[in-house]
Amino acid sequence: MAKFRSFVVEGGSAVADRIHKDRSFFAELIFPRIAIHSRERNCTSVRSQRIREDTLKRALTSAVVFAFLWTLLEPLAAEDLTSSIVGTWKLTSFARKEVATGKIAATYGEHPAGYAYYTKGGHFLIFAVAQDRKKNEKIAAPTDAERIELFKSMFAWGGVYKIEGSKIIFDVDIAWVQSWVGTTRTYQVELASNKLTVTTPPFKSTLDGQDIVVITTYERAE
Repeated sequence: MAKFRSFVVEGGSAVADRIHKDRSFFAELIFPRIAIHSRERNCTSVRSQRIREDTLKRALTSAVVFAFLWTLLEPLAAEDLTSSIVGTWKLTSFARKEVATGKIAATYGEHPAGYAYYTKGGHFLIFAVAQDRKKNEKIAAPTDAERIELFKSMFAWGGVYKIEGSKIIFDVDIAWVQSWVGTTRTYQVELASNKLTVTTPPFKSTLDGQDIVVITTYERAE
């Protein structure tokens, strides 16, 4: 039994001595792995940083390119509208829209008649009448009452125009109401295929005081 204890003690001492002597072995075995993992984490962090930087650079480059293209496209769109609007346009609708409610009323009927002419030189002429206008009894001499009704169911004006972006600016030379002559009117204009839409800015109706816009649509005649 004594011999066994001596063997155990001696064996334990031998193991301890072996561990003490081989500390450098264990250090070399463990710490390089820690260093390797550390380097791997550093490499991963660097790669992630580079990916983020590359993503940010691409996003900034895309934003700059988009802004540059937008500055080019806007003048091109205006130029295209300037050339595309030239010609003869047939009136297809004339309606007022209440700003507050969105309610739309065809004040000249569902099928008004009229034309708008835009020349390449920048002149325009617009003439329109309401649907189903009552004929005056005497062709050459309408009565005053008939003149009033005929006047109330038409509009006509002309002058020069220019396009700025999505707006058309009219300088009025002649008009069915004299107070329009000498004024400048700016409307929103949209051209899609063969359809032309002209929209006024909001204003108060002289009939009921409502804030309204007037939307006029045309289709190309030639």
